Amino acid sequence: MVQKLQQQLKELGSKLENPPTTKDSLINLLEQAATCLSELDQSPTKSILKSMQPFLNGIAKPGLLKHQDREVALLVATCFCEITRITAPEAPYSDDVLKDIFHLIVSTFSGLNDTSGPSSGRRVRILETLARYRSCIVMLDLECDDLVNQMFSTFFSVASEDHSESVLTSMQTIMVVLLEESEDVWEDLLLVLLSVLGRNKSNFTIPLRRLAMNVIERCAEKLEPGVKQFLISSMSGDNGPLKSQIDYHEIIYDIYRCAPQILSGVVPYLTGVLLPGSAISETFQPIFSEFLKRLTDRVVEVECLPLNMPRVVLCQILSDLKLHKLSVRLLSVTGCWTTMKMLSKQVVAVICDVACHALPSIHSSMAPTETDDFDWIPGKILRCFYDKDFRSDTIEPILCGSLFPAEFSVKERVGNWIRVFSGFDKIEVKALEKILEQKQRLQQEMQRYLSLRQSHQDCNFCMLHCLSQERCRRNC
Repeated sequence: MVQKLQQQLKELGSKLENPPTTKDSLINLLEQAATCLSELDQSPTKSILKSMQPFLNGIAKPGLLKHQDREVALLVATCFCEITRITAPEAPYSDDVLKDIFHLIVSTFSGLNDTSGPSSGRRVRILETLARYRSCIVMLDLECDDLVNQMFSTFFSVASEDHSESVLTSMQTIMVVLLEESEDVWEDLLLVLLSVLGRNKSNFTIPLRRLAMNVIERCAEKLEPGVKQFLISSMSGDNGPLKSQIDYHEIIYDIYRCAPQILSGVVPYLTGVLLPGSAISETFQPIFSEFLKRLTDRVVEVECLPLNMPRVVLCQILSDLKLHKLSVRLLSVTGCWTTMKMLSKQVVAVICDVACHALPSIHSSMAPTETDDFDWIPGKILRCFYDKDFRSDTIEPILCGSLFPAEFSVKERVGNWIRVFSGFDKIEVKALEKILEQKQRLQQEMQRYLSLRQSHQDCNFCMLHCLSQERCRRNC
């Protein structure tokens, strides 16, 4: 079998010294060569490589390497793909010839969008061979950066739902290998990858977007510095011609879905963008007005919806005036505490978020007493005791440790508690009494347990003492 292949390669090489002049004859010759080469294993013996040499020299002639006919060019690319597989890791040609070979191979990928044509199988074979044997790495050694950019762009322009999973996986493998093996991901290549992301791209289908996100997920560590630099420069307004066509908000959204760790270094800059006075804050003015209206909707379920929004982000983009308005609206919700249990916990959470962001914006109109702007808070916390989802042991740490500043002395805490207690209504006083009763009951149960435990230990000691005396008496 091997001798037969060697003989065929010699004959094919001699015929290529003077290639056939007709297209059909040339195609027939190249098809035989492609079949013959596909049957050879990688890293063959020296005798086989010697028998291949005439064919290697013949097919690398400019007349075939740069043939204008697409069908002939595809067959030549197929042969070169097999040659690079067989001879790997050795380079069978000079750098200049190899550059022309990879230009030819990459050019064939533009036809991958034709999934039902007679040549589709041959193009898929080239793609899968390039992925399986990682011969695409040679493009990095040859510094073919523009060609790599072109190949990435070609993949993102032809991939579709019509392709089999193996085709999409091969594309992904090639891109991942090139990104991981490159010393640094150059900006143009990164922009090609990021330009696919975004939900509103009419020229990119969902499979293309998924393909790009899969590549980013696999190469997150390699891409993180470049993505961070791109996002920071975009947020600061430093946009070049290519960057201006990419919506960095959509980039953040898609990267968060596939590789959120990449965004860890960008979060501080995002906070700055979301702060009051930014373009985003002004953009959401109408939305916030509608948000306030929904908080007093007649339907309880509708009132719940705005409370489920990302509260911390919302507070960051609102001015102090809006925070005051939000606080007043939330007070109107808490006023119906007994009839609106569905909202109570969410309202408390929102008020806490608002208070943490800008405590002065919580207006005194929210407080039921005039002695202090915030004396109403402990009473509202105590009311949580009547919610079935709350337990006294979850409320007590808040009342003991988080209600007053840490630097308050015991005397100051007692004084504040006396003042706050004087403003409690009947429900809040009853809740406090219940909590104290539970605490007292717990202490009594603990004392009873310790007493029983001590009694049990004393009994065991007496038994041991008696046994010891009995043993001594017998020994005597």
